[in-house]
Amino acid sequence: MEQIKIGKLTVDLYFNVVAANRIAERCGGDIGKISEKMESMKQTEAIDFICDMLCDLANGAVVKHNAEITLGLATGEPKAEYTPDIFKAIVDPSALTSMVNIITVTINGGSEFVAPENVNLPEEDIDLMELEAEKNKGKKS
Repeated sequence: MEQIKIGKLTVDLYFNVVAANRIAERCGGDIGKISEKMESMKQTEAIDFICDMLCDLANGAVVKHNAEITLGLATGEPKAEYTPDIFKAIVDPSALTSMVNIITVTINGGSEFVAPENVNLPEEDIDLMELEAEKNKGKKS
């Protein structure tokens, strides 16, 4: 899970279906049009849009946290969702470039997947499998 630090506050960011749908709504229904949307905006509109996306990703983490509590996968108290105005009030515009970078990392797979306990996720090394097959093929000759 990606994080941003705003002053003394650390905020988790998570790209899930909730965050994707909310960002897509801001982009006219197509999340793939983020760049086009930002290029067509004035600077102040782009700043608002970045703060809105930070809020959507932060709420993606909040919703995930709350769902894990509901499902018994985590303990703790449910968290309230953020409002875009919170980010607009506390994000320093000079940090927006780094915020865009973290948004990009989060959306493009920076969010990690942690397999629940008791789930076996074997990793297959295709190259190793081919080498073993070649080695075994040579033994059969």
